[in-house]
Order: sequence, then C-alpha cells, then structure tokens
Amino acid sequence: MLKRQTFLIISITITIWACNQGVNYNFESPEINPNEDNLILIELRNSDTYEYKTGISGDEEGALIKKQAKHYEVSEIVRDSTTQWEAVYRYKAQGNYVGSDEIEIETHRGSDGASPPTKIEIIKIKFTITKQ
Repeated sequence: MLKRQTFLIISITITIWACNQGVNYNFESPEINPNEDNLILIELRNSDTYEYKTGISGDEEGALIKKQAKHYEVSEIVRDSTTQWEAVYRYKAQGNYVGSDEIEIETHRGSDGASPPTKIEIIKIKFTITKQ
C-alpha cells in the first residue's frame, strides 16, 4: 500500500512538473496611460448628481474605481439596462458637503476576446463641490 501511494505521489509530481515546463508566463503588459489629458475638473452643487460616460460597452471591456472619493453619497460605476450597458460613473456629494473631492477610474480596452486588454487608462475626476 505504501509503495502504491509513493508511486502515485511521484507520478503526479512529475506530471505537474513536466506540464509546467512548457508554460510561458511572460504576458505582455498592457499600455497604461496616466497622463494629465485624462484629468477632468468638475464644479458641482452638493445637491446635483454628476455622470461620466466612459464609452465602454463591449463584453471584454471594463471600468473600475481605482481610487474612491472620500465625501460621497453616491460614487459608483453603473453598467446595466438603464445605461444601455455602457459603463457610467455616477457621483453625488454627501449631504451638505462643500469642498473638494476626487476619484480615479481605470478603463480597460483592446481585448480581442482571447487575451487581456491592451490599453488601460486612468481617468482622474476632481470635483469642486459648492452649496446649492
């Protein structure tokens, strides 16, 4: 019984090792564009809601909040039938907040469906929140 278990463990170890020898984990890193052209300055009353349309709607494309705002009541990316499946960022400041806030959104584009996205952008939105 011990010989059978030892043989089985050695066989599995050799098989895993042999399979991993042919695997190439050297993925191309996507192009990340963090330049200031992607900076959006918004003045907003604290009672208003702001929407930023990313233009992203493909199955292999995506958007996520990279750095969350600090003074928000609503700060989210919505991608559903109400946005016609486009990723839309929505922001509304906390109740009576007046001051500044900011968010970073990371967008992913350029996938051919079989590989990861090749173009990643960081979009910074800086808010100046004023009274109603």
